[in-house]
Amino acid sequence: MALGYPGTSGATFFDYNVTYPVVAEKTWCTENRLEMPHLYQMNSHRLLYPKIRAARRQEEGMPVDKFVFCIFGRLGRIEPALMEAWVNILNRVQNSVLCLLELQGIAKIRLLLEFEKRWVTTDRVQFLPPLQPKQAHLERVAAADVFLDTLTYNGHTTASDALWARIPVVTCTGDNWPARVATALQMENSM
Repeated sequence: MALGYPGTSGATFFDYNVTYPVVAEKTWCTENRLEMPHLYQMNSHRLLYPKIRAARRQEEGMPVDKFVFCIFGRLGRIEPALMEAWVNILNRVQNSVLCLLELQGIAKIRLLLEFEKRWVTTDRVQFLPPLQPKQAHLERVAAADVFLDTLTYNGHTTASDALWARIPVVTCTGDNWPARVATALQMENSM
């Protein structure tokens, strides 16, 4: 089986699966496992972006005087359990905001309505546009205080970006391989 897909194929005609133990449990694999000592996701911003400085919050549309949680992942990863977790966090950390990737049209309206239903005012949820080049994106991530990961499908690249930007990643280890990647990233980075 080719290196690059961290889960099992589910097929019986592959002899081996090159995998990483945290991401793919032994009981999930139909193949014999060849376990790598390090995470399958190989990335390094060290050469391309050697100096990631935190952007100025006011330039990024982030409040200067509040604790900033961020998640710059896809809309499809937001689910009811995650919404409840975000609401609980925002309610416990009173002087805080959640920064999300900009949503268009009705999706943004519906998400804000879900926060309002749960007694979180819409001024505590901020939407920021995607940034290019990558250096600008990493600097904006570095301006936040904590990265909140998604549940069923963890941040893969987005969690890596947060770790490279040197901000803490709060994640939950799920019961399928996509929900275990951020845990593995943190273990590899000794976080």
